[in-house]
Amino acid sequence: MSALGRSADGLKVPESDGGLRQDGAPHRRSCRVSCRVGTGGLHCSVSRSASSAHPASSTTAVTSSVSLVPPTPEVVRDPRPSSDELRTLAPSLRRCSPSDLVAQENQSNDWLTSGNGYALIIIANRSDTACQLSGTPRVLALDRRGHELSFRFVARDLEAVDPPAPNSPVALLPKQQARPDRGNAQFMLTWRSFRGHKCLVDPAAAAALRFFVEGHDDVSVVVRMQDPSDASQASARVAPCRGLVGVRMMEAAIEPAFP
Repeated sequence: MSALGRSADGLKVPESDGGLRQDGAPHRRSCRVSCRVGTGGLHCSVSRSASSAHPASSTTAVTSSVSLVPPTPEVVRDPRPSSDELRTLAPSLRRCSPSDLVAQENQSNDWLTSGNGYALIIIANRSDTACQLSGTPRVLALDRRGHELSFRFVARDLEAVDPPAPNSPVALLPKQQARPDRGNAQFMLTWRSFRGHKCLVDPAAAAALRFFVEGHDDVSVVVRMQDPSDASQASARVAPCRGLVGVRMMEAAIEPAFP
């Protein structure tokens, strides 16, 4: 094939049909293919000619062309509002109720370079209509038997390198799953970790969390923590030194770069 924008002649293949003309000369046919690559695709032309070896015979040429244009790729548009549109929409939405919500621990690590641990909780709206969350949730920690642990949750982020969470409502789109995605919310827990050498005795770990959304202090949402002993789960124990856990404000869930 030729370079872009230039034409090149293809092979010229002589053919014989094995027959004879009335004057006794054999039929001869040839085919020439020329292709050119342009901005619109591949354009080819085919020239066919038929002649006789007899000098007095005539030559007939027929030329046809074809263009191979690649199909235009279909653009799939995301029907959901953009992140900017969701921020604008959030204040006008109703407040989410606990029955609207489902939550899941998404990731955790108890050995950051700072010596702290963190756990990210993703919240999704499973109802039929959009709603909003805001503020810092009130959180309780539970052991495996469902008893409350004596953790002390404070509205702060113990990781000094984290930028502050925006103090604005978060829009939750309807019929979502609890995963990092546009239209979901998240809050983060941080604590001083035993593995990070912030205390000498390994403290108790939470098997589950209960958090309360703003405006609903009587009903909570339960989050079952992942089992760190399960090799298939990239999780860590929520086991804070001296029971102190920082709670970040609600913010929009981080949307993955690739779906």
